[in-house]
Amino acid sequence: MIVLASLGGAWWAGSAAWSWFFQPGPLPAALGGWYWGGLVACVLSAFAWLVLGFRALLRGGRVSFGALRWTLYVFAAWWLLHALEVLIGHSRVIEATRAVAAGLVASGLLLVSFRPDSFCRVGSSPRMLRIADLILGNVALLLILGECGVRGASHLFPSPLLDRHGASLSERLAAHRTEPFSLHYGRPRNSLGYVDEEFVAPPGSRVIVSIGDSFSQGAVPWEYHFTTVCEERMSHVEVFNIGVSGIGLEEYRSLMETEALPLSPDVLVVNLFVGNDLVPGTRHGKPRGESPPREYGRFDLDRFHLPVVVRRVGVLWRESSRSAGLGTPQGADARRLSERSKAELEREFPWLADPMLEAETFSETAFLDIEQRRARGICASQDDRFERAFAVLTEMRRLAGDTPLLVVLIPDEFQVEDALWEVLRQRFPAKKLERDRAQTVLIEWLTEQGISFVDLLPEFRQVEPLADGRRHLYHRQDTHFNARGNRLAGQVMATALQRLIALDSSDS
Repeated sequence: MIVLASLGGAWWAGSAAWSWFFQPGPLPAALGGWYWGGLVACVLSAFAWLVLGFRALLRGGRVSFGALRWTLYVFAAWWLLHALEVLIGHSRVIEATRAVAAGLVASGLLLVSFRPDSFCRVGSSPRMLRIADLILGNVALLLILGECGVRGASHLFPSPLLDRHGASLSERLAAHRTEPFSLHYGRPRNSLGYVDEEFVAPPGSRVIVSIGDSFSQGAVPWEYHFTTVCEERMSHVEVFNIGVSGIGLEEYRSLMETEALPLSPDVLVVNLFVGNDLVPGTRHGKPRGESPPREYGRFDLDRFHLPVVVRRVGVLWRESSRSAGLGTPQGADARRLSERSKAELEREFPWLADPMLEAETFSETAFLDIEQRRARGICASQDDRFERAFAVLTEMRRLAGDTPLLVVLIPDEFQVEDALWEVLRQRFPAKKLERDRAQTVLIEWLTEQGISFVDLLPEFRQVEPLADGRRHLYHRQDTHFNARGNRLAGQVMATALQRLIALDSSDS
């Protein structure tokens, strides 16, 4: 048992030391990294102490639980180090502290392993030490129970707030779906919870199914959404909008297989937002910092669910007062709003007609943090970051079979607004970032694969700026299309679909 506990401590210490001095390299993954190394150290040590304790009990001796308390402290310290990085962001100071702490804790594990029945005899210790032991023990228990409680709640009450690392596709979709017939800018969603009318096509109509994330769900009333604009510009065509906020390519593939294809579409559209659909980690947010956190084997910050939820609650609390300008009305006013014309909608929401009247959704700090993370993820010359996206798109093309597939490339705002790009460039003075890197790599790959696509970026850049020098195609400090951006996206999408349908008709 002593050997097992010693191996656990050595595993953790070895992984920490190698990762600190020689990363990147193959050994951290072989050792198991921070996550598995720390967990194995705790489990093996606790198992060793339990076995030795029960052996002492069977022999009629007195069992001390000081070693078990030490195990609890080890786990809590290990958890807190990573939680700190989740909450305040990655830094070299935290990285160094974590490496030193790993070595100290591993050394402590080795020492405790030799005397598990007598180490940390708190009962005979000074009063202040006993008080400290009581406080630390309760804090450790609260952290562990809180982590277990949040994870349990994420299973029982799916929601974007409780969305957790490692959830299955069905769990993620359940967490992010909206309720059927719930209101979106005063208009009820359909019976499937999507911002659209019921998915019923008149006889003789061609059916187009559009799949996407929050851009597809929309941050404008349904009448102004790009799928509605597209549908209005095409005759005898129904565009069914399957949009779920907060999802990504893996979920798009699942929705295509389970919901889009059963509708027997004539064309499938995948709305790919280059800002966070391509690179793992840019959607749900790695911690802030000039450089992205290094991963140690299987370790991932989002494996600790409680600090992630605390971070999300903090962001919501800080930003809660800033979205009133785009708010959805409730109650009787909402029911009346669902029956109003566009003119009445624009009186209710003046920013639909004049984007200069929009209020900020996020604070400037939060907005720039989002855009900085995305720019760092998609503008660096590391094409291997996109390999997972390519694999999912390949699978979606296979699932589509003979049904034409169109990929719509949605640009991030920093690729459209020059002033925003200049602000972001100043945050990366020593790093070379290519503003259009994501589109360059995607277009090259899609062309090679023979997959139809339409790139919105050139059309968006051709829009004349308004009086303040900005094009105002996105909500103010929000990253989603406003009515002006939706109108242009719908027009471009309609042109591409008309061309695709015409080609398909000529082929048949």
